Amino acid sequence: MNFLFFLQSFLFLIFPAFSSEELIYFPDGSIEARGDVEFESEDFLFSSESITFDKESASFYSESLIEAKSGNLVFILDGIYGEFDDQTEMIKKLTSNKFTLKIKSEEKFSSVWNFSGDDFIYSDGLWSFKNINFGNWQPVTKSGLLIRSKTCTLQKITNDLYRLNFENVDFYVLSKKVFSLDSLQREFRSNEDFGNILSFAPVIQNHPDEGSMLGFKLQDFGVFGGFLSGYLSLSESGKSELFFDGKLPLQKDSYFSLGLGSVFEVGKDGKGYWVSSSPSYSFNRSFKKKDEEINVKFSAGRFSLNDGNLFHATGSAATYKKTFENFVLRSGFSRFKNNQSAYESLHGSISFPFDFPKGSIVLGFGSRDVSGLHPIPSRQEYSWSGPVLSSIFSFSENWAFRTNSEWDINDETFITNQITLIRSFNGLGLSLIFDTKQKLTSFSIELLSF
Repeated sequence: MNFLFFLQSFLFLIFPAFSSEELIYFPDGSIEARGDVEFESEDFLFSSESITFDKESASFYSESLIEAKSGNLVFILDGIYGEFDDQTEMIKKLTSNKFTLKIKSEEKFSSVWNFSGDDFIYSDGLWSFKNINFGNWQPVTKSGLLIRSKTCTLQKITNDLYRLNFENVDFYVLSKKVFSLDSLQREFRSNEDFGNILSFAPVIQNHPDEGSMLGFKLQDFGVFGGFLSGYLSLSESGKSELFFDGKLPLQKDSYFSLGLGSVFEVGKDGKGYWVSSSPSYSFNRSFKKKDEEINVKFSAGRFSLNDGNLFHATGSAATYKKTFENFVLRSGFSRFKNNQSAYESLHGSISFPFDFPKGSIVLGFGSRDVSGLHPIPSRQEYSWSGPVLSSIFSFSENWAFRTNSEWDINDETFITNQITLIRSFNGLGLSLIFDTKQKLTSFSIELLSF
């Protein structure tokens, strides 16, 4: 009886968060925990219906289904064997024959995806897998976009930043193999949407100046590290423009961006402008702590409006964000200049987020003060102060709407009032956007996004 008490005390000592409905002692010195078993190490929180602990070998094992949480990562393991260090309370090694990985994304209405494979091994902060199926449709082998990989490793870089390394990768679209790669690397933050390895979206717009416009958008193609985007637009008036933006990672939380081409912009008055760059480039740097974030951007380039003369312009911007328990503070400054004029903008806001079972609302108050003349008309005359309201709600399993509105207390008119209707499928998103101020209607179909 004293020996049993010793073993039970040992479990609570190694795993302070240990709990179960029943403990069964065996003559070989092991203990089986049954019924809502839960215990926590420094790296994982384990949940199962049955887990057996063996003090002699400093190990634990189970043939039941195991849920192992590490931050926002949730592994579903088909049986498990683990070894722990009774000095550091850390898991030294963890293995399982089959697994499924889920990420609890904080992004609402992100596409459903699946990550599963064989030979799960965790050791010294590194996960290793084999025979990976990574896709966004159910079942993943018959439709949508699917990545298959012979081997894969998952490494935790910082508190919430992870890196995936795939080896011998095959890409499938609608069950057809389209190309292969020797290796593929992808970084993601566990509290963000894991998606956007490949996003291709046809976009249809209607604007009073240009008439009907057809666009094709490609962004975050994972083969290039998630740092390539492009947009092709064709208008009823005969304009055809192509814009590419490539980002080169320099170090942690910084990258260099190079853009080339033209984009269509809409001003506050609803008038449309074609803005071309030949080329433009920028340097972006972020500094992040637990509840603070600073972003700095330096940019320069040669631009033109509606096929007019090119002008050279440079600029910089800095933004600061502080998150408190119930509200968020933001502030920022930007300056943009050319040979003849300069444009400066100072802005700040306070917002209060409210989460509901089927959506969220953000209510805030913001202010933006502008001085000088920006060379691009669509970026002028944005000085305002007033309330801000944005929301996103699901009114059925796959339907949702999003709103974004700003009021100006000086002239009591909408600065922005945008309404979006969303239809979500696994790997397929339909959206209809109408801007009441700019009188711009957009319809897009986003395919193969995960």
